[in-house]
Amino acid sequence: AQTACEINLKDTIQKVKQLTKDAYEYHNIQIILDTKDCEVFTNENLVIQALLNISNNAKDAILENNKSDENAFVFISLVEDEKHAVIKIRDNGGGIKEEIKNKIFDSINSVAAK
Repeated sequence: AQTACEINLKDTIQKVKQLTKDAYEYHNIQIILDTKDCEVFTNENLVIQALLNISNNAKDAILENNKSDENAFVFISLVEDEKHAVIKIRDNGGGIKEEIKNKIFDSINSVAAK
């Protein structure tokens, strides 16, 4: 298991974009990044895994809810202040259903349709 180390979140987000690129392009979903260099001390693999999960959920929501011809997108931005780095992710997939909002951070639950 990788331990925490100094990473650049901009590079990490770019890695996630590359990993999701083919699936997004296949479904005509645009990934828009607004990032800058941001050094943090963390476990990069855990950040990648979290961002991949969110990105895949966004793709699934867009495919399920975006029935019109409107452009599909996932927008990932990175902001920081003196103490925190925040990765913000927006999409036009319709949001999280009310009945699962309180479960999204439970590690044993999947919010994917069964």
